[in-house]
Amino acid sequence: MKKYSRDLVEKYINGEDIEDYSLDELENDKNFMMLVISQTTDRKMYNYCSESVKSDYEFVKYVILKFKSDINFITQVADHFFDNKNLYEERLELSIIMSDLTKADPELLEKYAVMREGLYLLNQVKVDIIKRAIEDPKAADKIGEGFFISYDSYNHSEIILNFLAKKCIKEIFEKHNLEKALHNDFTSPEEIDKSGLNVYLLKIIGMYDQTLASYVATHIKLLNDARENVKKIQRTWVQYKHKEEAERYEIMLERVHEYMKQFNSAFDETFLLYYIGNELGISDKIAEYDCVDEELYESIMDDIRTSSEEYVEINLGDFNERVHYNTVEKIMRETIFGKNYELEENPDEQDKPSNSPKVITLNFKNKKN
Repeated sequence: MKKYSRDLVEKYINGEDIEDYSLDELENDKNFMMLVISQTTDRKMYNYCSESVKSDYEFVKYVILKFKSDINFITQVADHFFDNKNLYEERLELSIIMSDLTKADPELLEKYAVMREGLYLLNQVKVDIIKRAIEDPKAADKIGEGFFISYDSYNHSEIILNFLAKKCIKEIFEKHNLEKALHNDFTSPEEIDKSGLNVYLLKIIGMYDQTLASYVATHIKLLNDARENVKKIQRTWVQYKHKEEAERYEIMLERVHEYMKQFNSAFDETFLLYYIGNELGISDKIAEYDCVDEELYESIMDDIRTSSEEYVEINLGDFNERVHYNTVEKIMRETIFGKNYELEENPDEQDKPSNSPKVITLNFKNKKN
């Protein structure tokens, strides 16, 4: 790499005579032209570069990042490179860079994202093929999201690895349901702030892919999107609690109704629902989600207070009625209070990781691109 003096660069910029170099020689040297652009911050200097320099990946990347706010200009620079350069990984890296810089323009984003999204889909296919080829389910499960395949193929490119890592992280937190996990693991938004959020997020990632967790631990900025999602969840903490509660009560009411509809019980459904609800301390909540107005609610509760003991005692003397009572009570208790209760009727178990949270330590060194 030649070293050029500041005086030489200024002479070129000012159009003065240069004795030791020809203009063709200087304009065919990416390092010299990068010095010129750095000193002038003039995008027009790009036009003086030779075709060889305009097709040099390091130079193109420098120019695009230098003038990243001028979308029209950088798209011209990038398109010229794509039209004249065929090295796959250079084109892939630039497509990732351009996708990030043009994400505000859907048309441009679609144009530049094709290659990077294709890479991710190809990696997913590779992981799926490897998992299918392994007969031992436990061994296949240890492959996780398959980030070790990405690392083995692209450990020389931080740009590519970071893109693939971000995609994997996004899929993990979608499968894991980050919002639900936070509400299960913390009692308030303030408790999250005190917990050490990066460690918490890394543990979740480690449950799905230990290699990925180790890589992210040394590239912690990859958690920025997840951290932003956590902030959104914290801002809507109360709303989520109310929504979750409403879903539980709606499911409970439906299940009780479906159960009582199947049997000819001596118990009246409404009486039994509110009697047990009163015993559990949730009769007011039942009324709220059962869309019962205050006057009707008070009437139901008056009936329970005046006739409940004798009415319930007589009916519970019958074995079948006791079974009905206990079944309804169990439905209500487990739906509303059950620790392991899932809102989904048939949760998809295949997306749940079987390996315990663990982050292994690997030596991921930062690489310059």
